[in-house]
Amino acid sequence: MHVLILDEGRAGHRNQSRAVVMALRRSFPVEESVGLCKLRLGVWQRPLRWWLNRRGGRLPLAWFGFFYKGDGIPAAVPDLIVSAGGSTVHANVWLARMLGCPNLFCGEIRGLRPDLFQGIISAYDSHAGKSPYLIAPTPVPIDPGGLAEKARDLRKREGLGEARCWSLLVGGDGAGYRYTEQDWRELAAAMTKLAASHSIRWLVTTSRRSGAVAEDVLTKYLPPQIVAAAAYAGKGQGQVGYHEILGAAERHFCTEDSHMMISEAIASGKPVVTLQPACFHTDPSNRHFLEIYQRNGWIHHHAIATLADTDFPYPTPGTQRGPAVLDDLATLLADWWSGLSRDSLRRQAEPGVEAGEAEQARGDT
Repeated sequence: MHVLILDEGRAGHRNQSRAVVMALRRSFPVEESVGLCKLRLGVWQRPLRWWLNRRGGRLPLAWFGFFYKGDGIPAAVPDLIVSAGGSTVHANVWLARMLGCPNLFCGEIRGLRPDLFQGIISAYDSHAGKSPYLIAPTPVPIDPGGLAEKARDLRKREGLGEARCWSLLVGGDGAGYRYTEQDWRELAAAMTKLAASHSIRWLVTTSRRSGAVAEDVLTKYLPPQIVAAAAYAGKGQGQVGYHEILGAAERHFCTEDSHMMISEAIASGKPVVTLQPACFHTDPSNRHFLEIYQRNGWIHHHAIATLADTDFPYPTPGTQRGPAVLDDLATLLADWWSGLSRDSLRRQAEPGVEAGEAEQARGDT
């Protein structure tokens, strides 16, 4: 199976597509190629949506290079096109329809007709039972088996032995969340108290969005003896890897602004606590994801302000595992692929269109 990943240049969306390929590889021999596919102007999303819906996804391939910059039309027709992110959703449909191959998209389809896709991976359970939706947590390329090896490397390098560790995964302002210096100070105080009461040490990582205030407070107010390893993105300090932290920690604490960090923590198979600042008003889409994850027992919300006084009456590590995200997705995709009608996968382009137009379009890009 040859899978073409359409990449809009954003790591989070590219990782979702990579996770789909990782899941497919558990059932099929897969060769992948990646094509940069970036919409030249965001304002073109609306007319592209209108045209694709009206014309059943068929637009002249010769136009493709006008709307998108990147690698152009693939040299060979793939067996499957996969992508995530709003900048690729229109290209996903356009190329699949004109090249005559099935397509799979991760996320919201931005007003396009669902029947323009062979499969849509969505965490929204409101789509359950509706074709062509496949209901699953957000795909992330996190393999618990691989994380275990990363954890061993970290423990050996840092001399941690069998020390119990929890993680702090720090995002920053965004998605309706705003963190103040007071929030970060309360978080540092809570981490100090939890380290003493639970006999654990912390593995800490920040992101580019965390900001100088967050990193300054954490480095100043966290006692060095309770920090097993840390990586501060803004300061450029620390050598610990993100996957090493996901593997070595027995429980994850993640700021609630980052849907991707939360999804990755869940996929690690460890208990996850999401942290809320004093001020937040998240958007409906993010709130819906959080409600699904909470309802399934994959996360527990917690206010930073009361974290220090919490005994964590949640299942102890090892008694409740998160979803086996890649394993479950692999099963879902294997059933989906096997169930695709061979008739439905015949050339979707109008007779004689794809060969001539694709060759002409490649020459024009």
